[in-house]
Amino acid sequence: MKNIKYIQKGYSVFCGKREIARAYVRYSDDECGVRILQGMPRIETADKIIQDCPEFAKENNLTGKVP
Repeated sequence: MKNIKYIQKGYSVFCGKREIARAYVRYSDDECGVRILQGMPRIETADKIIQDCPEFAKENNLTGKVP
């Protein structure tokens, strides 16, 4: 899936037609309110979202450091 460009649509990020990440309400600006589809490599997926969807990453404080 690394060759496919991720696309942001509203509060979600898609890889093709499959939703791979969704933004949720955050309690503070320091929190990351993004959930990545279970089974996907979290750090690599976050890095790809940051690369392909920088606006989504910035809005949701998404960094490559996913706990």
